[in-house]
Amino acid sequence: MHDTTLPTPVRAGGALVLLYGLPVSRVTALRHDDIHTDTKRRTWLQFGGHRLRLPPAVATLLLAQQKHAVGASEIARAHPGDTAWLFPGGPASDALYRALRTHLRRARSAALAALAPDRPAAVLADLLDININTAITWST
Repeated sequence: MHDTTLPTPVRAGGALVLLYGLPVSRVTALRHDDIHTDTKRRTWLQFGGHRLRLPPAVATLLLAQQKHAVGASEIARAHPGDTAWLFPGGPASDALYRALRTHLRRARSAALAALAPDRPAAVLADLLDININTAITWST
């Protein structure tokens, strides 16, 4: 989230994937009007039938991304008020997926490495659905 060398879509999309466990396919389908700020300056993400309250750091990223929302179609470019995708290309594009795949692999590995020493190997193996020998190696 804080690596300013990464593009904003990667940081914002990665935050939703890593912090909330949202699938990339659902993240790319978000629209600019799925983000709401209330009178108390709290930011919410409308996700399906749920509203997720966003922590300030994530809210800042998504609000920055919202400013660069892209029209949902060629027709939408002629009608600026129409709904726009929050991320470039919307659900039809795999550009965000490819970018996230590269960066999230490292983040996931770092999170697992931080988690492993604090859990017994048997719990880790069950939790992550990995082989017990792999869990033992990670724990040590």
